[in-house]
Amino acid sequence: MFFNRKLFSKFYPRLLKLLRRAHMYTGLVLLPWIILFGITGVFFNHPTWFSRQQVIYSTDSHNVEKITGFKPPDPKKIASQIVDELNIKKAGSSENLTLDNSMSPMVSGRLGFFLDNEEAQYFLYLDTVNGSSKIESRSKFPEEEAPNIDGQVIDLLDQNSTELEAGVAELFKNAGIESDSKPRMFRSQPKVIFNVIDTNGTSFNIGYNIISGKLSVRQTDKPPPMEIRSILTRLHRLHRYPDEVNVRWVWSFFVDATGVMLIFWGVSGIIMWWQIKPTRVVGVVGISVALIIAFLVGTGTVNLVWF
Repeated sequence: MFFNRKLFSKFYPRLLKLLRRAHMYTGLVLLPWIILFGITGVFFNHPTWFSRQQVIYSTDSHNVEKITGFKPPDPKKIASQIVDELNIKKAGSSENLTLDNSMSPMVSGRLGFFLDNEEAQYFLYLDTVNGSSKIESRSKFPEEEAPNIDGQVIDLLDQNSTELEAGVAELFKNAGIESDSKPRMFRSQPKVIFNVIDTNGTSFNIGYNIISGKLSVRQTDKPPPMEIRSILTRLHRLHRYPDEVNVRWVWSFFVDATGVMLIFWGVSGIIMWWQIKPTRVVGVVGISVALIIAFLVGTGTVNLVWF
């Protein structure tokens, strides 16, 4: 393959300069999305931070056991007992089970209970490791009186759900998909959304469910109560492009752009680091350690999640 070393040497510094500027300016342009995903990522792990959900009660394992009889399970003991029971049931067969010591038995998941009243929702968690307990409360927002047209059903479109589901089943068959079960519609259904103004000048937001014909209505200047944390985490969870190109579509585009930019940041950062010769050895050690940690933690987490 022909390689013009002289031409490469001429343009290489320019390419590096362009790379450095792209590395910097893409980060500046997409800074709001980077900060959003960083903050909300932490929020997901800490539900009581900047939230109306707070811990209102906690007690130790002794008190929990005294009141409820709950004791933290011993995973290794339980696993051994289960293996023994299974082997007893298999008595007389050539099969015999033994506990695989390459993995230490552990408790997966949380034990919790839910309760609510007029004031708040309450979540009680029992720690399956140390036996302690805590209760978190999430205060309820005061309910606003709904407009009198909210919840009304208007049969405007010929969208009979029974007929539609039968037709959808036929579409699945046309695609060569066979099943004993019936197609089920998503819980969230498309709506026609628009604004109206009454004779008093009051504006209303209306959503018309095109399947059920049901109206959801609220006063425009009275948005549903929501804390800033909920707004940010909801933005984080938005995914997929909508069918119509609108501001929601643009949001999805910037999410894609942020993802691509983060990959670009990593690659361009490695290239720029390599140009600084005194830092190469330290950098190689740092990257190697990071890759090993990421691999070990990542594979371990995947094994637990998909156990």
